[in-house]
Amino acid sequence: VEAGAPEPVLSDLRRIFYDGIPAKCQAFSNEENFAAYYRYGNHSTVDIDPDKALQALIKDNRKGFTLLFDSRAVLLMLHCHLTPQGMVDLDTPYKNPRPIFDSSFRPHPWCLAINDWTDKANEPPLTFAGAEMGLMTWVYNLRVTYPKSEIYLADDDVSGAFRLVRYHPNLTAMHTFKQGPHAVVNTGGSFGDNTTPSSFDRVALARRIIAWWRWVKSRDHSRVLKYLPPLQLAPEPTPDEVAQFCPADADSINTGVLDEDGNRRAPPYNMHVDDCMFADVAENIIHSICVSVTALFLLLGYPDNPLVPSPLSMDKFVSQYNHQRKLVGRHFDTRRLTVGLLAYKRHRLLELLCTWSKMSSFNIIELATLLGVLENHTKYARWARCWYTALQNHVRRVLRARYAVLDRLYKGREQERRIKNQLPPGLAHRLESLLARDKAHLLWSTYQRFGITSPIAEAVEHLHHYVASNESPWEVPLGLIVPREPHFWSRGDASLVGGGGYCPALRFWFDLTWTSPVLRGVTLKSSDLDYVHINS
Repeated sequence: VEAGAPEPVLSDLRRIFYDGIPAKCQAFSNEENFAAYYRYGNHSTVDIDPDKALQALIKDNRKGFTLLFDSRAVLLMLHCHLTPQGMVDLDTPYKNPRPIFDSSFRPHPWCLAINDWTDKANEPPLTFAGAEMGLMTWVYNLRVTYPKSEIYLADDDVSGAFRLVRYHPNLTAMHTFKQGPHAVVNTGGSFGDNTTPSSFDRVALARRIIAWWRWVKSRDHSRVLKYLPPLQLAPEPTPDEVAQFCPADADSINTGVLDEDGNRRAPPYNMHVDDCMFADVAENIIHSICVSVTALFLLLGYPDNPLVPSPLSMDKFVSQYNHQRKLVGRHFDTRRLTVGLLAYKRHRLLELLCTWSKMSSFNIIELATLLGVLENHTKYARWARCWYTALQNHVRRVLRARYAVLDRLYKGREQERRIKNQLPPGLAHRLESLLARDKAHLLWSTYQRFGITSPIAEAVEHLHHYVASNESPWEVPLGLIVPREPHFWSRGDASLVGGGGYCPALRFWFDLTWTSPVLRGVTLKSSDLDYVHINS
């Protein structure tokens, strides 16, 4: 209240901390539903490396996020519901294995899962999505106000995050799973419930509000510093290094980090799920770091009790600060005002492209995975999207061809009747989504392989050469990403015969006549495999 949090946030926090999560749950399950989940058990990934799965289970239990029982207890527990457990990142060298509580899974079309009994519409709105852009905008505005000062990047992680928000006691048995000889009851929010992210987001927003208030209110950090390792700043830059700083232009959108009275504003403390990200100059960075951790402790408790785990993840806490840092899976540099690809991600991309350069065929999942990786790495390099247009177009052609097969398969309605017969009248509304999932499974089947065409081979070769010959591929200046006033406008248009554009301010124009395949493609129906849109 003292920090000025709005009433909706305070109301949600009272409910989360005193009543538990989710905000609303209406559940009914019969013996047949329980038996179906009991017989199914866990997903196969749990058995790939039982030792790692057991380690994850023990870790959660030591932190107080679960209760362990003899597995036979599930037959005696009131309101018990079993949910399949899975494991991800088992073979990822840069991540720890993570358990997945599959709250959406149904062993049979008529079964009811946890996410059938809860609804995201009853929860607070999510705010995580704007964190990355918020950080970049803050760094850009810091440079506006401090053109010759070093800007230090910082972040800290919440340990457990979703697990720190607790289920209502009546719903803990509903969040049970079996693993080996154990029955495991989740007391903290699970990675799988459709309402858990919204519940934790309210805690994250409250933490930010407390940090804003605390940043202005107090610079006494004697209590929090004893829980932190020594905070070390890189040496101040030399005059020659300062001269190389990339400038930032002030405009009506980016006015710097001072308020109307000339006072410094607090960092926005953008939170990307469990990662709080911020930046500041030397005179304020230690203060900003301590405020971030203090806000976390004020909300979730100081780590005074050795039996209660700290809400601050000390495993990920990096206490050395300079102008470069890995944040949200990207490399940030405040001297150059850029964001780019991390070295290990570049290495993994090179390995992937090298593998593709030797392949003679692929399945659609492999191609979609490659596109997904490229889409993430070129998210802010809009000029680079055309480099893998050939790959995108090929996915489209393959999907269209496979959908034509699906269309013939489902015309007889036999599949629809088969699924419909498994649904009781009360779940008839589920038919369309089950059919869509059934079609998607066939559409994205990994069994059928397709040959590497010349356009795909050329695109892969071009991408491989570019990434191999650039230490920082797709590095983009923040000034081309954050919202700014435009310096100029350009105009362009396209027709069935060609396209063009011009810009008087930059004194350029271009005029293109389509090639023969495009001239033919733009006149075809959109359902045709060779159809081309004039704006593509």
